[in-house]
Parts: sequence; structure tokens; C-alpha cells
Amino acid sequence: MTIDVATGIARILNQEGVGWVSTFPVCRVNNALGREGVPMLMMRDDRYAVAVADAFSRITAGSKIGVCTFQGGVNAEAPPNWWTPLLSSEGSGKVSNGPGTASIYR
Repeated sequence: MTIDVATGIARILNQEGVGWVSTFPVCRVNNALGREGVPMLMMRDDRYAVAVADAFSRITAGSKIGVCTFQGGVNAEAPPNWWTPLLSSEGSGKVSNGPGTASIYR
């Protein structure tokens, strides 16, 4: 059985016990999160989505991890220098090393 990257991300978050995801609309993962029953807290700006997820992690002293999704591409706001994305699912939804595919950042 094969699944798209967004559904895989949503299922992993669900299995890890993530209770909700802060988000800025227009992200492929959001549809998968909805299908998997993960609640989303919509923000008006991607920077706020990142800040809410970060604050949640900090006020729970890391016992719970804040997660956010946001748009990528041309109109995406640059993330702040204190934050690094772990995974981007922008593109075709296929896992490989080429453009338009899932990429892991370090």
C-alpha cells in the first residue's frame, strides 16, 4: 500500500499523540490532517503559526511538542532564524531527492 507524503505526516503526528497543529492555510498537509482527525488552529500569518507551536513547546517544558504547517513556495514568509523546518512536503508528494519532492532539512 502506498500513501502520499501528507497523509504519512498526518498519521505519524496522530500516532505520536500530537493533539493539535497550528497552521497557516494553503498547505497540502492540512487536508490530510483533517482526514486523520487532527484538530487545526488556523492563524492569519505563518509567523504566528510558528510562534504558537514554539510557545506551546516552551510552556510545556518540551513534554509536548508544538507542530505547525504553513505554505511554501513564492509567497512564503522566511522563517525566523531561531527556527528550522524539519520536513517540507511542498511539491509532488513523492519522496525522493529531486525538486518538487519531500526534503529533510538539518
